[in-house]
Amino acid sequence: MKKKKILISVIVIIMLLVGTVLFMNPRIKLYNAARELTETGFPKVSHCEYFNHFDVTYASDQPVQTISHDGLSIDIPADWMILENSLENSLTYESPDKSQRILLSEASDLTGYSLFNEEQVAELTADLSYTVGLKRLEKGFDALGIPMPDSAYTTMKSTLLLERDSYSLFNADKTIAYYIVGMIKSIEPQFALNYIYETENICATYHVSPPDEEHPYRVLADVFSAKNLNRAYSLVIRTDSEESLYAMMNSIQINQE
Repeated sequence: MKKKKILISVIVIIMLLVGTVLFMNPRIKLYNAARELTETGFPKVSHCEYFNHFDVTYASDQPVQTISHDGLSIDIPADWMILENSLENSLTYESPDKSQRILLSEASDLTGYSLFNEEQVAELTADLSYTVGLKRLEKGFDALGIPMPDSAYTTMKSTLLLERDSYSLFNADKTIAYYIVGMIKSIEPQFALNYIYETENICATYHVSPPDEEHPYRVLADVFSAKNLNRAYSLVIRTDSEESLYAMMNSIQINQE
């Protein structure tokens, strides 16, 4: 009788161990995938912050002009001139010495960039041993402390706010969300400094390369009306000072649709 009890105990222990292995194997695979993604695809030096220089505008004695393209307007120095050979569907102005420039592109529909596109989620997680639904994603993004990517803008914002190494072996939902946003982050252009710019009317991401001995500030931006977070204007800016960049950013307006 005693031997039988011992045998039953051994069988139970073995079954528990097998169950643990079966339970942990997918998690370990997911964890390793997130770790590999971090090591190979994340920028080593990248900083993101919320823009808070809303009080910076052009000096009262500085002449400016307002230029417009496809519903977006922005103030630039009055002596900048239009570049006649601008790219198709865009508008370019540059300073007299050609050292500073701004390019405005027509707005693009980026609805497919939202992770509420379940086909895209399925593609991004095809190599994982998990079935991923929106409820599970919502839990994962809550655990990460970043917005659920339910629009093109919030997808961009989430990639900027995603913190390196914030995945977890013991929270699969969190690691799935990390992996999905990390996959997008790994294929995006990487910049040393990134701003999240949000007002009542404008939402934007600004990616900034600080100046060096040969180049001024170089900036790539995606600008959205707060009323349509899937329609983005692309701006490319080259300017010689932070103040000039901030004044431009704070002058942007979008005709509401």
